[in-house]
Amino acid sequence: MRIGLLIVITVFMISVAHAASLGATLTVAPEIQTSLIPTILNPSPKINEYITIIADYEDTNGTDVQNATVKIQVEGKMYNMTYVPSASAYSFEYVFSEYGTYFFYITAEKGGYEKQEKVISMSISKTKSRLIGSAPTPKIDVIVRGENSNHSPVLSGENISISFDLPDMNFQHLIINAVQPINYGTMNMSDCNPSLTEENIVYDCISIKLKNILPIQYGMAHLYFRVSKQWIDNNNINASTISILKISNETTSTLTITQNGEDENYYYFYTNFSEFSNFVVYAQQNTVYCGDNICNNNESCETCSQDCGVCGEITILPIIENCTNGSCVIMSVCWFGAIVVVIIAGISYYLLCQKKVLSPQKKERAPKFKNKKLKLKNLNQKARKLEKEIRDIKKKLKKKESRELRKKFGKKLKELNKIHEKIEDYKNEIVELEHKHKIKPKIKKRK
Repeated sequence: MRIGLLIVITVFMISVAHAASLGATLTVAPEIQTSLIPTILNPSPKINEYITIIADYEDTNGTDVQNATVKIQVEGKMYNMTYVPSASAYSFEYVFSEYGTYFFYITAEKGGYEKQEKVISMSISKTKSRLIGSAPTPKIDVIVRGENSNHSPVLSGENISISFDLPDMNFQHLIINAVQPINYGTMNMSDCNPSLTEENIVYDCISIKLKNILPIQYGMAHLYFRVSKQWIDNNNINASTISILKISNETTSTLTITQNGEDENYYYFYTNFSEFSNFVVYAQQNTVYCGDNICNNNESCETCSQDCGVCGEITILPIIENCTNGSCVIMSVCWFGAIVVVIIAGISYYLLCQKKVLSPQKKERAPKFKNKKLKLKNLNQKARKLEKEIRDIKKKLKKKESRELRKKFGKKLKELNKIHEKIEDYKNEIVELEHKHKIKPKIKKRK
């Protein structure tokens, strides 16, 4: 009995070993090749100052490997890096508390993808800080419709300013306010094709994506664009419905736009935002049109004789033709008399409105309008004064680093941003008053 049991166990062990050897020969799917590029956004930090390290973990097609395990080790401690969608990279912040050399060991891995490991280091001395490990040359890559260029790094308080020098491009300029130094990153601007409801007609769409530039590094962005008057006429567009829509992750929001100019061929606008995605310029068609037998406010005998009649035409003759004998004279006299009465009444009403009726309205809206203009002027003066104070603080910080100056700089910058927001609100209110009371704004000629 024992001999039989021993034989069975021996046969079972041989079978398991054989199966294992067969399994070892099975073909395993190859791992997808990847690359890992670490970058220190602030390569010249000081003691007790945070730096941001980003790691770009991609496959061979340049697609981000998301939901990966990316870790960073420094001074014997291991930390997890967090994926930031707006920067298309994994991010980690660290503060140097002592002088010396720091090594950052970064590993990135995910099932089915090639594992990557990188090491970068920094030396912090009392005289200066320098990056020891390899790092790309400080620059901001700019891609507009596949055309590559670059923008120089910017300091805190400066702007990234990009002009779209393409004759057929309706988006003309992009300005990004930097609240932290931006030394590296990629900005990609390309066309997009959104789908909107039938009543909305798309004029143009642009996709703006940032890579390796974190939201904590920038504040408000300003996008300038134009809309063709020929497109408005050809599509029977109601110009007052021109809007811009921000589409991000299947969520949409309408941005406030401000008209800042006009010429023979275009209307010019700009909008402000703080998140990057797809931006769609669209408008709605007029609900009334020439030929609907209604003479509307935007139609006249010159633009639409079908609805408003032929200019200069008098409809007395058809009435006279329908009369007989002496009644023709009576009807003619009554008709002409009615016209004279209407003309006199119209002139009297116009003169009365000019002197008595319209003047109270003017008096009513003038103080509001002047008050808004005065407040806007005062805010602009305050903003210029704050900008000067910020420039002075920046000069002092270049000569001598001070925590108090840094706090004061941040406080002044926040105050300036609030003032700029109030300025935009007052501008919008002034535009509404101009539109409501039909005040023609003074438009500066573009240089």
